[in-house]
Amino acid sequence: MRILFIIEGWIHKHNKDSSMFTAVPIERRSRLIHDFPYRANQRKCPHAAIVNVTKSGNCIFDCVYCYAKGYPWSGSGRSIEVYENTPELLDAELSSVAICPPLYFCAVTDPFQPLDLVCNTALRSMSVAVKHNVYFTIVTKSDLVLKILDTNWADYKRLRVSLTCESINEKKLHVLSKAPSAFRRFRAIEQLLDAGVDVVARVDPIISGFTDNHDELTELFERLNSVGIRDVTISTGKFNARVFERLTSRIENSPFSDLVTQIQAKYALKDGNHSLNFVDRLKLYRQVESLCGKYEMTLSICLEQYDPALFRPTQCTTLGKLTVRDERGHFTPICNGDCLTSCPDKAAPLCQNKKLATEYPYKWGTLRRPKTKRTSS
Repeated sequence: MRILFIIEGWIHKHNKDSSMFTAVPIERRSRLIHDFPYRANQRKCPHAAIVNVTKSGNCIFDCVYCYAKGYPWSGSGRSIEVYENTPELLDAELSSVAICPPLYFCAVTDPFQPLDLVCNTALRSMSVAVKHNVYFTIVTKSDLVLKILDTNWADYKRLRVSLTCESINEKKLHVLSKAPSAFRRFRAIEQLLDAGVDVVARVDPIISGFTDNHDELTELFERLNSVGIRDVTISTGKFNARVFERLTSRIENSPFSDLVTQIQAKYALKDGNHSLNFVDRLKLYRQVESLCGKYEMTLSICLEQYDPALFRPTQCTTLGKLTVRDERGHFTPICNGDCLTSCPDKAAPLCQNKKLATEYPYKWGTLRRPKTKRTSS
């Protein structure tokens, strides 16, 4: 009852905003499962099996730093197009693969937006992952993720929730996103952890000059510690020209307009993207490393290059494990899927497929079950 009350209270509070959006069911006709699109020389992530429930950029929360919003193919407007056949496609694809990287819900929009069609499609899809006994991570900013506690798989041990908390300053958070308040996110984390769900906190991105205030970061990590977080993932942001303009414009039209000049000075344009300069990034890394050390949290860095001689975070804990189908047809975990850098034996990999060590992103055929050869009678 308490969980239901919290969810209903949040929906009521944001009813005016969410009622302006319409969930439109559409059919996906292309392949569902796919890897992160980064090539080997740009790679920071292990292999993953991304599952997007809605079209790119179709998200009520409208996060101003969203990389998907920076591309012309990303959707906008008040119609949220939902791939209603996602559960059926996922079931079919998981039935046809011999190797399954951890599933990732979702890479380009939130799976727990306050629209019934989005939430229900996401939950149905996640139940398919449970049926096949594979690992999956839920990436969200929404306390509607508490809906998983009402399922019959709430105690599933191959599930991880990665809940984003960019800032503890509610006014700044409101500038960045229309997602639920930090207070509601903290309470969701606490209840998920109390229920035995594995939860990672993403302080991502920390925008230097805006959300990197020392006192605010300290308070944020104190709060994360108080609700029971042990693993934290951070980034400092990487924005193409369109997203950076959107970000700075939003801040310029907020009570924090005086911070725009400082943000622009810290983020240098290189290869078409605005990234935090090396000196400030290392300083921020060390600040967060100190906070994690104080509270005995592990720290991982998302999608950013760093000098291991100066800074060495832990390996990313967001995704889960790569699984292979055994002789009984069951998926069994073998490794973390970071085939490029952490394969235990590249000469004779446990997955029995050497291609995964070189294919970034992997090809669909690499995951497939080998075809059974017919024998002549």
